[in-house]
Amino acid sequence: MPRRRTSVFEKMFTDNRLRSIPNSEVQGTLCVEYWTSKILIELSAYKSLELDDVQEMAIIRVVQAWQQEIENDVSELNARNDTEEGDRDIFDDSGDSVFRRYKSVKTELRKRINNPPSSMKKVYRDIKKEIDLHGFYPKGFAANLELIKEAYDLSEDEGLVTAFIFFTLAYRNLRRALNSFSYSDRGFFLVLGVIAKTLDLPLEKVQEMLGPDGKLIRMAIFGVDRESSNIDFEDYFESKSGISFFDLFFGKIDKKQLVSSILTPCNKSRLTLDDVKYLPVIDSLVVPFLKGIKEEGPRGVNVLLYGPPGSGLRKDGIRKAVD
Repeated sequence: MPRRRTSVFEKMFTDNRLRSIPNSEVQGTLCVEYWTSKILIELSAYKSLELDDVQEMAIIRVVQAWQQEIENDVSELNARNDTEEGDRDIFDDSGDSVFRRYKSVKTELRKRINNPPSSMKKVYRDIKKEIDLHGFYPKGFAANLELIKEAYDLSEDEGLVTAFIFFTLAYRNLRRALNSFSYSDRGFFLVLGVIAKTLDLPLEKVQEMLGPDGKLIRMAIFGVDRESSNIDFEDYFESKSGISFFDLFFGKIDKKQLVSSILTPCNKSRLTLDDVKYLPVIDSLVVPFLKGIKEEGPRGVNVLLYGPPGSGLRKDGIRKAVD
């Protein structure tokens, strides 16, 4: 069996480790690919990518395109200098960023250094066109998101932020792009800025939505760690909705699931009318009145029982007494 040929891209970093991509990551979506590409290109996160990042993000098409461009340039450079692939000192330091290596090869070839690389921008434009044709979210998730927005009375922008954070927590490639930034110094403020730029929302609006009084936090959709200086983007958020990611992305959720995550049913009361003897009006007026209404059958009669919780004004007990 012939040996697998090591790619030029691997050799230029003298690191031949290939990590397998989990099946869940292969099931990418257009929204994830769009957000990841936008962060890499428009927020210039691609400049911080190292070899491991590129290999792990191999299913993201803008990364594939950039990798192929570099491989082609390295092959051209080796052919021009009549050297074996990967033998040049320029490719020896595996700790360097991919972008620095990209510039170095372009410089030797006397080619224009595009910032961002033209190969990435072309694929990014294609992804935008596909979204126009096929929609932004997967159909199942889109339906579940509408249900969440209705149940929690979320605005379109709040729904967008909710979707973005859910996908960030679930998809590793999106997290890798987001983690190209250093959050240790600016902390949660930088997190808010990255979200605002990625989703084209005003920073002040994102700050309000994810602030202590924001609906996403008050309704316990997410928990937020604002104080600590975490290293990774996802460490600032915790899903509190009680919905599994599998159901959210590939299943169908219902309102009962949503309500059960924020409301706890009370135990059934064991009180009877005997427990409210201190309210003589119940036995002397309300019960006889309702019995008379039931026997005579007039319509349009209503009785309002008013009192704080625990007053003993239980409709079940009164109903049993009338029956």
